[in-house]
Amino acid sequence: MSTQQDLIDQLIDYIDKAILKNSVSNRHVATVLSFLNEKLKDFAEGDTFLRRKQPDSTLFLLQLLGGLEVEKGVKADNIEVLNELLANTASFTGNISTSGDISSSDYACKMLGWLISAIGDAEFNSVHIRGFLESDEFRYNRISVVSGETWNAPGGGIIEEVDPLERIIYLKLEPGELAEIEIDDICKGKFNDSVTGFHTSYFRISEKIDEKTFKYILRSGTILPPQKTMHFVAYGNFTNEERQRSSYSTQSYVRYLTGVNNWEITKEMIAMQLGDLSNLKLFDIDMTGHSAYLRNVYMTGVIKQISDDGVTESRVPCFKGEWKAGVYYYYDEVTHNGSSWLCISDKPTTQEPEEGATDWLEKSAAGKDAVVVNIMSSNGNIFQNGSVSTTLTAYVIKGDTDITDSVPDSRFSWEKESNNDDTDKIFNEAHVGHGHVLTLTPDDVWGRATFNCIVSL
Repeated sequence: MSTQQDLIDQLIDYIDKAILKNSVSNRHVATVLSFLNEKLKDFAEGDTFLRRKQPDSTLFLLQLLGGLEVEKGVKADNIEVLNELLANTASFTGNISTSGDISSSDYACKMLGWLISAIGDAEFNSVHIRGFLESDEFRYNRISVVSGETWNAPGGGIIEEVDPLERIIYLKLEPGELAEIEIDDICKGKFNDSVTGFHTSYFRISEKIDEKTFKYILRSGTILPPQKTMHFVAYGNFTNEERQRSSYSTQSYVRYLTGVNNWEITKEMIAMQLGDLSNLKLFDIDMTGHSAYLRNVYMTGVIKQISDDGVTESRVPCFKGEWKAGVYYYYDEVTHNGSSWLCISDKPTTQEPEEGATDWLEKSAAGKDAVVVNIMSSNGNIFQNGSVSTTLTAYVIKGDTDITDSVPDSRFSWEKESNNDDTDKIFNEAHVGHGHVLTLTPDDVWGRATFNCIVSL
């Protein structure tokens, strides 16, 4: 195809030949002009140039060395940027490959904008993820904050998918990871539907289909099924005693549970609670404020009670019952010959407590303000097996004065004697330091049982 230079060369050659023949005439001029017009028309209608006033294209490399400004966007199957691409708005439907960083135009490190570096580092203000977030390590700003409950339980997991019609959950497990739930596990999980807020779903594991697939049954009276991506805990089990222990913490207390074999947590399941005990009122246990609620306490150290003045300290004695010949230690307390004695020797002693003994201090003497414990029953004293319903209350009388309220609950222990030594042992261990009130149920009495209250003063 002719170029502009070819056209000019042909025109000059034509004129030279006409001049040599001395035959330049109007006809020759008209011929030149017609030739020129046709050739220029060919250029205008051909593909030698890219046209400015209508759409056009080229199959060859186009270089714009001075730059390119585009108002209505650029469409391309492939764009290769060798240095820098700036755009107010960019939309890509395919892959983006770059050997450099991608960032917002206002990016300033740790201050403004966003950036994704060529080596895979990224910096944003916040990230919203609709699926799972996985990482080998999560690093926090030194302080971890948890809103809600944190559980330590025998089972639980993350739900990857849910089939609410067939009532099937599919767990999210990593390669080689085993599911931590079993048949009859009592489970619950919380989720936020972004419209009405947080909800709790209660469900029971009813069948294991495979390692990550389980059938469930909703708690009776509830309609909320488990949700995708929900974390759930198996905090108890209806039949397996080995899976009935768990613990959890909130912003105000830590609670340890045992014997969890039903949906609702009862006071019998609470083995220990530390922190705010106000919610124990739900179980008729009034311990408002921050403290410790313990079923049993075993100590090898020292307990000291501090007066409300914040200064005066009093060591709590270790009561060992009636004195018997043997070795006793500092602040051991015994009863002997009708009196109460406190060991005050810094070294172990075998001395018998009596008047004039240097290793013992007489706390209360025989015959001086005798102390009597009376037990009153709210519903009689004799019952048939399986029909007991009464409350026993122990009153401590010193001389003519009722001192029950001044005696700490930890000093009252209840003992049962029946023809079943095993159940007696369980009952007695559970009612050490029980307080001066004991409520009996039909399960407590079987086989001619009698009850005694031991008060340590």
